[in-house]
Amino acid sequence: DVKAIAHHQAVTVNDVLLTICDLAIHRYLEGRGQALSDPVVVYMPVNLRTGGEKAPGNLVSLLQVRLASDRDDPLKALHQIRESSIAAREVFSGFGRPAIQLYALTVALISLFEESLKLDKLLPPVQNLVISNVPGPRETLYFRGAEGLNAYPMSTLPPMTALNVTANSYAGVMHVGLVAGRSAVPDLEKLVAEIDRAFTDLLALT
Repeated sequence: DVKAIAHHQAVTVNDVLLTICDLAIHRYLEGRGQALSDPVVVYMPVNLRTGGEKAPGNLVSLLQVRLASDRDDPLKALHQIRESSIAAREVFSGFGRPAIQLYALTVALISLFEESLKLDKLLPPVQNLVISNVPGPRETLYFRGAEGLNAYPMSTLPPMTALNVTANSYAGVMHVGLVAGRSAVPDLEKLVAEIDRAFTDLLALT
């Protein structure tokens, strides 16, 4: 279903995931009386390698993606996020591998510096929301004859991060794992319900 939405809307699976999370987070905060007026900016780990590169390994960096400013129309939000994702990748188009890797390391170190010195009361965090999508095996896997039924991602909370959403595909199903700071998101099950609702709405509209 996620791939069907992406195909029919001419976007990527990542764009669909970001839109679902964006709608869910705003609805969740509205339900808590903390509605946001500005778009959310998310950090998204991505592999920036192109097919023509011969260097081994991935070229992973953190993209800052500005999410939707209009969430009343989920499909319009989806295409806004698609444009923002393209623009974020274009920022790195002229940089070499060392510069991209240095940027990702710098972001991580600044966040660690902010947390260790307890600067969250004085400065806004460099990042407080991470969303990532990890493609997994397309076929069912077995261990000594036992079928692997599901593959749920469990990520970590980097310094200064309030919420980390990780999606993982396995045998044609996308599983989503959420890890959050207890004080920032005390009722995580409500956010899970909003993610389900946002996905259902987007699928119905498509």
